[in-house]
Amino acid sequence: MPELIFLRDGEILMRAPLRPERVVVGRAPECGLVVPDRAVSRRQCEIAPQGGAFLLSDLSGRGTQVGSRTAGPAGVALRDGDELRLGAWTVLYSAREAPRADRASTTPVRRTPVTKRQSTSSSAGPAVLRLRGDDGDTTAALAPDEGFRIVLGSDPQAPRSLQVPDTFASAEHCRISFRRGRWILSDLGSSNGTYVDGVHVLECVLAGSMAIRLGETTVVFEQGDSALGAQEPLPGLVSCDPAMAPVVDLVRRVAKSRAPVAIHGETGTGKEVVAHALHLLSERRAGPFTPLNCGAIARDTVESELFGHEKGAFTGAERARPGAFEEASGGTLFLDEVGDLASGVQVKLLRALERGEVRRLGASRTLQLDVRVVSATHRDLRTEVGEGSFREDLYYRLCVVPVELPPLRRRVRDIVPLAEHFLAQMAPGAGVTLSPGARARLESHPWPGNARELRNVVQIALLLRGGGVVTEDELRFRPAPPRRADPPLHLAGMTLDRVEREAYRMALERHGGDRRAVMDELGVARSTFFRKLEEFGLGREEDR
Repeated sequence: MPELIFLRDGEILMRAPLRPERVVVGRAPECGLVVPDRAVSRRQCEIAPQGGAFLLSDLSGRGTQVGSRTAGPAGVALRDGDELRLGAWTVLYSAREAPRADRASTTPVRRTPVTKRQSTSSSAGPAVLRLRGDDGDTTAALAPDEGFRIVLGSDPQAPRSLQVPDTFASAEHCRISFRRGRWILSDLGSSNGTYVDGVHVLECVLAGSMAIRLGETTVVFEQGDSALGAQEPLPGLVSCDPAMAPVVDLVRRVAKSRAPVAIHGETGTGKEVVAHALHLLSERRAGPFTPLNCGAIARDTVESELFGHEKGAFTGAERARPGAFEEASGGTLFLDEVGDLASGVQVKLLRALERGEVRRLGASRTLQLDVRVVSATHRDLRTEVGEGSFREDLYYRLCVVPVELPPLRRRVRDIVPLAEHFLAQMAPGAGVTLSPGARARLESHPWPGNARELRNVVQIALLLRGGGVVTEDELRFRPAPPRRADPPLHLAGMTLDRVEREAYRMALERHGGDRRAVMDELGVARSTFFRKLEEFGLGREEDR
């Protein structure tokens, strides 16, 4: 059925099927489709069926932009892929039925773990199942032969099976088979469900390295790939670019320790994916992985979210509730955007990390907890420590092991594999591929939004595709948001060293930490650049 797809900042927020009847689009509540934007007229336009298609007529008197055309009262016929601009909203007209992965189905939609490269143009290679136990690993080789299948479950007598010694696993819990060039996992009606990378699935495509949980046992699926040489990729991470090899090596070396890890990188580079991989590779993998986005929590509820509260601790606290620390006990707590925490909460977080105990709001006693904390931020915490907006003692407590994720523009070899993964995830079994032109255009884009932006571009391309191949013309890139202008630099009372430091700091912020771009802008040699970073306290550990 034809539909209108409403997007904002590249994210699909609403889909509206177009039925064989007229509909008015506008800001007024009585409109058939209400667009809450002051730039949109109360009655902006009307869409009505006409001869098997749909005609858009302007009602605002100012015209409605449809692609490169402007619709007036006489109207224009909508064509598949037309883009309407309604204030801050982008509206795509799709005349075709949505791909299967975008329609409601009985198969739950998986989240978006980044997995290592899986080519959609050729068959998947050999794979192995690894069951980790106290006495070592039990492995089972998977041959990429059409019709191959293996059952995972607790029944030791089941033919062609891998026994999972877990009372919470069903006798025949799930099956992995090789069909049409892909590894497919199917739940066999298990009592407790099958989870892949922490997400409940009925059936899904396996690729790269993924953790399959049956009951309380985790079985790791690993697909052979020499892209990273002899080094195994991280669970849930796709990478064949050498820029990620140091990250993989560092994460594997520190995973089994208890040391706090701080992951730095731009928004959308996959910080939570790496944090989850740390958890899966650690001795705590049987415990919970609890993510908490500190930047998405209202300031007056941050303490409650972190430490919990007792009944009556504040207005609206009708019952006791555990916080993120308690929920992560025995496992890993991932604090995303930790740089957004207010100074008062930083003090209490430091106390919890130093003493290994928390106190719920309104409680009279403390709780001893065993939690490993992994934090992440896109901010330069060193600079914020120097400016006094982030506590130095908390910084050193969190950043025992710093991990720096390179942006996608520095991992060009990962762009196409990630796009192919997103295609396989959003339209499983459809066999959608990328044309050579689409591959080249993807690799030439700077990706300011990193993997998150890439996923949105692939999702929109799937909606607009005319066949089994995504072409260059079906890739839609949103222009990068304008960079915030640098504040005026007040020179009064500033030394020349301070002026120079501010020039370096603002250039780093302007270019999102891209060292090469800053060197080019300032026109300084590499040796001078890193010497100045060290002198001004702006350098990172790996710079030295």
